[in-house]
Amino acid sequence: MKTWWGTCDLSEEGVLQKQIGPLWLAIKQDKYEWQIYYERITDWHDDAAARAVIPESFVLGEETLKERYVLNNNAQKVVLMPVLADRAVVARPATPFYVPVRQTATIFISTPLWVSIALGDAKESLAEIPILRPSDTWFGPDTRRGELCYASRTSARMAITELPKRSHRATTPVQIRNDSDSHLLLERINLPVPYLEIYEAADHRLWTQAVKMIRKEDAETATLEILDGPPSLIQGAKLLTDAREKIKEKTIIRTISGFFA
Repeated sequence: MKTWWGTCDLSEEGVLQKQIGPLWLAIKQDKYEWQIYYERITDWHDDAAARAVIPESFVLGEETLKERYVLNNNAQKVVLMPVLADRAVVARPATPFYVPVRQTATIFISTPLWVSIALGDAKESLAEIPILRPSDTWFGPDTRRGELCYASRTSARMAITELPKRSHRATTPVQIRNDSDSHLLLERINLPVPYLEIYEAADHRLWTQAVKMIRKEDAETATLEILDGPPSLIQGAKLLTDAREKIKEKTIIRTISGFFA
């Protein structure tokens, strides 16, 4: 699987084109402005996500979206970097499952990415484009308590060898431990991705730190801990993108409804 993150050169015509997963992206330098074109491919198949493709020609379709940025910047390079969502992602397993009393389960959850676009040596991002815009969802015990999140489906795979190669998503190993005296039914899992970093493995797959979630003995509270560095099972991983937000405490404590549903 190829990587397409980092510094990219514009063509002689001042255009850069990339395709990643379902997103076609073109960045064009004009005399007094920069133009960003993007379109999500409707007939895209998941198996094609492992390939980063540069289209042969610059052709706009009826569904192509355009953004204009008026600024004086004659950069000949564009920096493309992956970033995680700016809200927590609520992952819904395709099949809900139980973590029995005093048991631990480790699952892999992949979440969608945005493309951060910066010009030349600029430290600030010019724009962020979602590769695949997830739908909004509310997570909480009622309409007054909770938070607005993004929704995502997950297969909740438990073996790393079963993970598909997807260059448009980042994978988080999530360890869930049930210390209570009753089974823990998992239908939705609230993953605070703004606190996570992105790492690129030697095979160019994208990962975040591992996360440990514990349902406490009282069955009413839960803790979440973000472990340091790339997952231990990933070899040769390097830091690609810092977290959007710095976490104040290493361990987050909430009521059970703050993490699980």
